[in-house]
Amino acid sequence: MTTPARTWCDLANLIDVPGLVAVGDRLLWFQDPLCTKRELEDAVDVTRAGVRSLRAALPLLSDRSQSHRESMLRVLIVLSGYPFPSPSPNHELTLRPGGRRVRLDLAFPTQQLALEYEGDHHRTNRTQWRIDIRRIDDLEAAGWHIMRVTDDDLRDGADLLDRLAVRLRGRGWRP
Repeated sequence: MTTPARTWCDLANLIDVPGLVAVGDRLLWFQDPLCTKRELEDAVDVTRAGVRSLRAALPLLSDRSQSHRESMLRVLIVLSGYPFPSPSPNHELTLRPGGRRVRLDLAFPTQQLALEYEGDHHRTNRTQWRIDIRRIDDLEAAGWHIMRVTDDDLRDGADLLDRLAVRLRGRGWRP
């Protein structure tokens, strides 16, 4: 038996920094945390292998990321070299009228730009597809611009980052 924090450290020799962030995000997820960030930091302090990767991953961790792919998308943006504003994972927003609460996968609140990761179930599940259409329509009516992201976009990160830069500039961002 091993602790979640120790297991995270053991993974440092098997997966890259974005992968470590995705696993670490799940360990910290605010709705069901398996450990604390302090426990991860303490485990890194006593581990020997993979310390460089672990130390690179620690400041990128978030307890707000709800999926592996959302974490990978956030890390791609943060480590891109672009001077992007910091994306807010699972940014909560109240829509008016009605006061319905929604959570955006990644948001740039100042620019009112949201990135929504669309896993295949968003396409194949009829109910989810209909919910997504209504939700995006409601967000756009509230002044938000939605950029939908798929696994193909993560494979071609350079193109995604270029498109994100164009969208952010179009929403008033100036690097």
